[in-house]
Amino acid sequence: MKAGIVYSKLRYFPIHGGSSIINRTVLRPEIIENAHKLLKAMKWRGFADFDFITDPRDGMAKLMEINPRIPACFRITVAAGIDFPYMIAKLALGEDIPKVDGYQTDVYLRYFPLDVLWFLKSPERFRAKPSFFRFFGKNLHDQIISLRDPGPILGFCLENLISLFDRNDRKVRYSRGW
Repeated sequence: MKAGIVYSKLRYFPIHGGSSIINRTVLRPEIIENAHKLLKAMKWRGFADFDFITDPRDGMAKLMEINPRIPACFRITVAAGIDFPYMIAKLALGEDIPKVDGYQTDVYLRYFPLDVLWFLKSPERFRAKPSFFRFFGKNLHDQIISLRDPGPILGFCLENLISLFDRNDRKVRYSRGW
């Protein structure tokens, strides 16, 4: 294993278990070790995304699923100091991949469009940690909003604008969590 990172999902939309909208990097070496053991046993090669959930009965992280795809909240890995896109490109080219030990903790990734929907629906809107009203900060990044790369947010806005004109799409898309 060349690198690993753990991040905690702090908020979801819909609020009882939809897509994560606020994530924070945390230090959980036992999760990385367990994932590494499993990948080794499967003779896995390439990127893998694990979902663990902490069991409140015993405090142990339990495996939910493994995905061989890049997750939507992938940007948090680069913001925390692990350049997985570079590593994946090196692997595809058959080149050596550098080992990365460690990453920055307490890096936050927000998916602002869904966080707005969360705010409108959640009874915890004014008590949430981190605050919904925290829009800027050294360790706060957005999943799709970036001045350096406006394409993702423009695409998001265009896709949702188009969906307003499709009755079935509008019904499915805008009834989530309401």
